[in-house]
Amino acid sequence: MTVQPPENNDPNIQDPNYGYSPASGVQPNETQYVHSPLQGEPHANQAGLNHDLAYDPLVAPPDFSSADAILLEHAKASGIPVIDNPHHEIDPAAVRAVPEDLGVIGIGYHDGFLVIAWPRIPKPQEIDHVQSKAGMPIRVAVATEAAFQALWQQGEMARTTRLSLAEDILEQALKQKGSDIHMSVGTQPLTRVGGHLAPLDGFSVLSSADLDEIVEYLAGPEPLREGFSGDLDLACTYGNWRFRANVFLQRDSLAVALRIIPNAIPPLDSLGLPESMKQFAQLRQGVVLVCGPTGSGKSTSLAALINKINHERDEHIVTIEDPIEYIHASNKSLIQQREVGEDTKSFAMAMRSVLRQDPDVILVGEMRDLETISTALTAAETGHLVFSTLHATDAPGVIDRVIDAFPKNEQAQIRIQLANTLEGIVCQSLLPHAEDPSRRVVICELMVVTPAIRAYIREGNTHQIPTALQTGIDEFGMLPRDLSLAKAVVNGDISDKVARDWARDPASYREYLNKIRQARQ
Repeated sequence: MTVQPPENNDPNIQDPNYGYSPASGVQPNETQYVHSPLQGEPHANQAGLNHDLAYDPLVAPPDFSSADAILLEHAKASGIPVIDNPHHEIDPAAVRAVPEDLGVIGIGYHDGFLVIAWPRIPKPQEIDHVQSKAGMPIRVAVATEAAFQALWQQGEMARTTRLSLAEDILEQALKQKGSDIHMSVGTQPLTRVGGHLAPLDGFSVLSSADLDEIVEYLAGPEPLREGFSGDLDLACTYGNWRFRANVFLQRDSLAVALRIIPNAIPPLDSLGLPESMKQFAQLRQGVVLVCGPTGSGKSTSLAALINKINHERDEHIVTIEDPIEYIHASNKSLIQQREVGEDTKSFAMAMRSVLRQDPDVILVGEMRDLETISTALTAAETGHLVFSTLHATDAPGVIDRVIDAFPKNEQAQIRIQLANTLEGIVCQSLLPHAEDPSRRVVICELMVVTPAIRAYIREGNTHQIPTALQTGIDEFGMLPRDLSLAKAVVNGDISDKVARDWARDPASYREYLNKIRQARQ
């Protein structure tokens, strides 16, 4: 595993390219060496240090007289930033993200990474172990003896400091691996794990004052003071985690629904989606729609597609979202993210101006209205690649929903426009795992638009699309929903009962299931 050092302008972290500065505040000490508890007790003498240097392939002893100087020299050689200021401040949320028994300290967040301070140069397997325990991508820094001891003391204080009620709830939901959090007056906080709601451990019934405190933590006092209309959408951050929040009134009292957004954009390969979905990241123009019910992972799939383009192509990507969920850092591409309500008044207004911003790729968080849909189709016609979402469960339903958004007298023209620009549809759902109730399995229908499908759209024969999906499995990598269900059953991911409940055509599902089982015998 290759760990890139954080690009940090903090004066407390030395740039390894400039090496160790004796004037930085830490003087060499000839007899002591701070050693991570992962590897045993700290060395009390130079002999112990020499043993480590002899048996650690990452460390070769240069002509230095102190443990700190040796550490700094090897950090410089490894390109790892150095913390040498005992007064360096740390983020309490980062501290709590790392189990104490690992012997390292989370000190902050940078570009979606948790920055970890080590008392020595870590080995690759140790980095992987800490990253696994933290549950998020990490970057490495090393600290001199005095700095590490001071950081550790700050960390002990952070672990014992009482959190606010909102932070307590967020922390516990993350520990229970929840996907959503629900809070309302007169009930315990609830989290959704594996698709099922369950109480958060250690919390009693919430009062009206509790909800006031939670909402003020999430949104600040201004929204409620300015005359709350009863609905408020926002995104908030806690540590390295982002949350999509909706604050609303029910029975004249406040309630909150939070969606936990993973702290890193997952690779497309890790989502359980069909391999053929990668072809959409290679397109130069057209419309690709990712669809499904609320909570089916549409935003995550789109973020993974955009991330793939960002790392493989030199494009200008503009996203229009409400709210921004995943934060993208420009890589090969330039990414600019606009949030409805903060950076623009509406999807429609943002879409009207986006064509003047020289984009190559446009992501529209949701096609909510006729004007947004119309502008997206026009953008695709003029040579742009457009990604968006709709709430629909199958490919024919997606097409019908787009066309039905327009008045009757415009639908014939929209059919032609959609037939010419649509490149693909992905409809996904998350179903409970057959054995692990905390896990959910993605079931997907994927359609690649072929000349035959363009003709069906143009002529209004969307009822023939399921047949085109079946005939395009081998040639185009299409995936009918019933085939996705059958594969999941054979792999042991979902039960046959769940699959039958979700099958579009039970006979077709049973046929796919028998064929797969026969092929594996």
